[in-house]
Amino acid sequence: MVSTPPSILPPLPAERPPLHVTPDESHLLARFCAGFRPRRERLVGLEYELLPIDPDSGHAIPYDDPGGGPSVRRVLERIRDEHGWRQVGGDPPLELARHGSRITLEPGAQIELSARPHARLADAEQELAEYLAELREVSEPIGVAWLAMGTQPLSTPDEVPVIPKPRYRIMTAYLPTRGALALWMMRTTAGAQVNLDVESPEQAADMLRLGLWAAPAFNALFANSPLAAGNPTGNLSHRGRIWREVDPDRCGLPEPSCAENATVADYAGWVMDAPMFFVQRDGELIDMAGVPFREFLARGARGVSPRFEDWDLHLTTVFPEARLKSYLELRSVDGNRLDAVMGFAALAAGLVYGGPEVSAAALDLFRGWSYAERVRLLEDAARDALEARTPAGDELGAVAEELLALARRGLASFDPSAAAYLDPLVDRARGRRPPARDALDAWHGDWETSRNALLAHGQP
Repeated sequence: MVSTPPSILPPLPAERPPLHVTPDESHLLARFCAGFRPRRERLVGLEYELLPIDPDSGHAIPYDDPGGGPSVRRVLERIRDEHGWRQVGGDPPLELARHGSRITLEPGAQIELSARPHARLADAEQELAEYLAELREVSEPIGVAWLAMGTQPLSTPDEVPVIPKPRYRIMTAYLPTRGALALWMMRTTAGAQVNLDVESPEQAADMLRLGLWAAPAFNALFANSPLAAGNPTGNLSHRGRIWREVDPDRCGLPEPSCAENATVADYAGWVMDAPMFFVQRDGELIDMAGVPFREFLARGARGVSPRFEDWDLHLTTVFPEARLKSYLELRSVDGNRLDAVMGFAALAAGLVYGGPEVSAAALDLFRGWSYAERVRLLEDAARDALEARTPAGDELGAVAEELLALARRGLASFDPSAAAYLDPLVDRARGRRPPARDALDAWHGDWETSRNALLAHGQP
């Protein structure tokens, strides 16, 4: 059941409260909104996930293999030792850092680069290309390949061990009580994310709305997960289908933020209504699974009183198609090759950084639909991608063409050279051919006959 915002959420306070104050809703709203402020330059951050697979069998590579076989742990150790990455935390290695960028792992040992923000997309592409070269150099000699797709093509969740991270143990116990495909999401999916600056609470609300309204078009244009458990699924973005059955309290399209006049307070209210996973005290996680954050804020829970940092942590445990922290995250896209990810970055930056006329025109493409129609379109996009039809009767491919044209216009005032990243996407939109169609062409019924073609398709 989708949460609705409270009608009594306090108005925005003028200043951030001192940290010694016991937090209430008004304090947390002030803390939240303080992050949305003008910056010296507008930056683009990319988060890029890849699936670890055995190139011989096509099955997922585990985080660790006590027998000395291929493992993601060995990849992390090699890239740390050979390329100047610093290990964050103790053993076993789960996170690395270098020059403001981080390498982390998702629950099923999917590797994620959170690249440092860049002012020019060409610089972001260079960083990602260098990282991928390092990753290949340390992975190939030990029998690990990386697949830039949205789902593991063969492995099921029971074949993919969860990495040894406490937060994932708590999520593994709780999320399957909320959605039938939660473990598939955790262990077998990968995506790409673009992070963008927003300069005021008002702009944050508008750009969040754009990210949510446009989520079906984003998912459709980059659909790249038609396979799971060794078979075509009937969904061009099976990852998108999986996310529809994870947890309705924290995923999908937050109904309050899809409204025409939604504010940051509406989004904050939705987050406060979402159940928690945990809080952190003295470096340890305390299980709070299922406790609504608003209830915890009012009276505490399980012998623990609320702190300001609990809100900051809770913000990272909701997973809508677009998310606000101190910046905007666009999260609807399947794992893809680097050129497609750069296309997504250019599309997003052009729409958000291209000025109010561009973003308003983009919003106009999605106006006038009910919330139920938006949810249905997101479901249809996962199945049919660019051939899904909007409530107005248009194919999403046609909507994607218009978004790409608007993004090209917007990039002229932000990063003109980045418009070249849009060119391959225009061809895909016009041809109604997302990357998933290429993946299906590469699939010949089993891994042995499909191996070379599918590895080539999924080469990062």
